[in-house]
Amino acid sequence: MGTRADYYIGNDPATMEWIGSHAYDGYALHEGDHDEYDAAIAQATTAKGFRKAVQRMLQTLNHATFPDQGWPWSWDDSQLTDYAYCFVGHEILCYQFGHGPRHIGEPFCNDEGDGWGDKAPFQDMSARKNVTLGKRSGLMILRVDGT
Repeated sequence: MGTRADYYIGNDPATMEWIGSHAYDGYALHEGDHDEYDAAIAQATTAKGFRKAVQRMLQTLNHATFPDQGWPWSWDDSQLTDYAYCFVGHEILCYQFGHGPRHIGEPFCNDEGDGWGDKAPFQDMSARKNVTLGKRSGLMILRVDGT
């Protein structure tokens, strides 16, 4: 399965705006495989710059989902997504499986789960669900017949 990431403007469930997601390589921005895009996203200092950098990255991925395609995950909000990035004020806050926020590069927890803290609330996306089993899902389906 992939390492998924969701991107938002704001982090108040009542007003936050989901601007897209991707199904693979959604690691913390400083660890990701999309280095040139990660750098542009991490260096954003305005909501407009963050949105532009995220959209530029998503447009290069065949496993990206944009808001007009609907919420891609089977769960109802970002509390189960590997990473969620929210541009708030003049900075990016990062959540891991709904826990946080942390600043870019700040560690989350150890492998035993120590230091996770409480889960943050996220906007309910259940009415926008459009789950797929294609590339946008992050699922890897293996055939057992050898083909």
